[in-house]
Amino acid sequence: MKKLNLAYLILLASLFACNNASNNSENKGTVPNGQTNTQPLDTVTRLGDLKTAKSAIFKAPNGKFYTITPDTSQYFEEDKTMSSNKSLNSESSNQPCDGNEFDGSDRKAAKLSVSDASVDDNETLEKIIGGLMPDDEISSKITSTDETSNRISDEEHNYKFKAWIYTFKRQGDEDYHVIIGTTDNIKTAKFLNAEISGLPAQGSTYYTTLFNARKQFYDFFGWGENSCEAKSYTKDYMKNPIEVTITGSLFFDKFHYEKKSEIGPSWARGDSYWEIHPITSIVFN
Repeated sequence: MKKLNLAYLILLASLFACNNASNNSENKGTVPNGQTNTQPLDTVTRLGDLKTAKSAIFKAPNGKFYTITPDTSQYFEEDKTMSSNKSLNSESSNQPCDGNEFDGSDRKAAKLSVSDASVDDNETLEKIIGGLMPDDEISSKITSTDETSNRISDEEHNYKFKAWIYTFKRQGDEDYHVIIGTTDNIKTAKFLNAEISGLPAQGSTYYTTLFNARKQFYDFFGWGENSCEAKSYTKDYMKNPIEVTITGSLFFDKFHYEKKSEIGPSWARGDSYWEIHPITSIVFN
């Protein structure tokens, strides 16, 4: 009987120790992959609450957790090009966050319109990328980059597809470059730029569609309508990208193609200047 009581006490002690260790682990914070941090990470529900250059855990409205790390130390090729040549177009002298209305000029008519084509939801992002016309060929068909340049026939496509967000940045013209990948593995993903557009004038046929897409984006990250967020590319989702379903129109960025200014950071950059622009719906899965 004494041996039985001793064994029982040992079992109780073991259970208490495990429970206490579990509580301590929760206090330290647990990253999404289940590994325990030796130092606690803050948990935020909006990216605006993230302290500069400090990693944290973002709890998204979909209930999922993402480890985020702002990348404020790098300025990529496109930023250098845009800031060093004030004659490129009106985007060069613009600063992000002086409003939500689009205030660029490069192919403005195309960027602020939605293709009339029916939505093709039978293609994967990988197949879309694989079927794109070579950059030099499509560029030769677009005769102007001024603000009246409309979408040409080769750009008349609307797609709906699944993708993963790896990073994003707000531009001077108030668009967001959203770098999406074909898979959730940075080693195998192929990348494409997709854009949350700055808004057209409220009287535009497309205003409501583009406003709603922008609101979907803002709501997920906990931003208000007048928030100023993501003025540099983030490293937020390198290891844990966000799954989304995107609907949008095909567009070729002839301006950046001619200037050879890169879109996106070196670790998440596509091989083409094709993009989805504008995004007309973005659903966070």
